[in-house]
Amino acid sequence: MIQRIQSAYLFLIAGIMLAMSFLPVFSIGGNGSCPENAFCVNWLIPVSSGLIGILALVNIFLYKKRLVQIKLCYVIALFLILLYAYIFYIWISLSNSSTYIVFAYPITFPFIALILDFLTIKGIKKDEKLVKSLDRLR
Repeated sequence: MIQRIQSAYLFLIAGIMLAMSFLPVFSIGGNGSCPENAFCVNWLIPVSSGLIGILALVNIFLYKKRLVQIKLCYVIALFLILLYAYIFYIWISLSNSSTYIVFAYPITFPFIALILDFLTIKGIKKDEKLVKSLDRLR
């Protein structure tokens, strides 16, 4: 159902991740040019954060399939961790050159989304436990 607390969590995940796809996550400074080993055109960050936001929106409407919802939440958590790993890789590749990287506040959005994702999983498991206990009473 749409009025469950985990639906609100998923809506917040979708909102902050879609916002992250339009906000700058970091800026590159230093000598003004991008080093050879760094990806200066970072299209993967906005695309992956937009994909995570869309997956969270899709997950809201799977409320009748709670086990599928839990699995999709784990997939979202995996994508969030991979997004942080990619940002860490960019940071490491830029630290070896004369350029530097300045992170902006949207760098915290995947961490917030990860916390909300685990709260969503906890809420869905609570609903599943409630439904199973009601089935035993019949």
